[in-house]
Amino acid sequence: MASKPILEVVGSAKKPAGKKGTGDGAGSGSGKSDGKTFGEYYIKEGAFYRSKYVKARDGGLQLEEIPLCDFTCKIIKVVIQDDGLVDTSFARIEGLRKDGLILPLVDVPMKGLASVSAWVIEFWGLKAFIYTGQTVERNLKAAIQLYSNLEGDVPTCTVYRYTGWKKINDVWHYLTGSGAITAAGLVENVEVDL
Repeated sequence: MASKPILEVVGSAKKPAGKKGTGDGAGSGSGKSDGKTFGEYYIKEGAFYRSKYVKARDGGLQLEEIPLCDFTCKIIKVVIQDDGLVDTSFARIEGLRKDGLILPLVDVPMKGLASVSAWVIEFWGLKAFIYTGQTVERNLKAAIQLYSNLEGDVPTCTVYRYTGWKKINDVWHYLTGSGAITAAGLVENVEVDL
């Protein structure tokens, strides 16, 4: 019995049928979502949307899609800046407008994160748009938080903004412009930004 060449076998193989409606973002065919849903939110055509059930004219319920903005963004890191006296926290956010424009990477103070429209205007100006509505801003804030935590908790890092001694994880470090030094030598995972 003669065996077929491997390329002929591979070329004649049938591709597995995709699953519809799984919401996995890999060609789910629903037209609704570019990716996973998170809570009552999802991404459609490169922007955040909310879905909710509303009463239809016939008395039943129908699903309504509510656009929240014309972009997506994600908190990629929480940065704690320690200046030796006060710790200040920032959310480092990356964004992408639905037409493909990359929005500048921004550090938004944690205390200002609640007012999405304020920080979007401050950092991205007229490049990003948020729809109007009584609850749109609250829903957009929730969508951003849920989307940012979709793959696990947002990582946190501390950046030291001074030189001198600092006890980190029960070990004394000397903070320099190049990083931190301990009795064992230079520590690479301690970030100093003067």
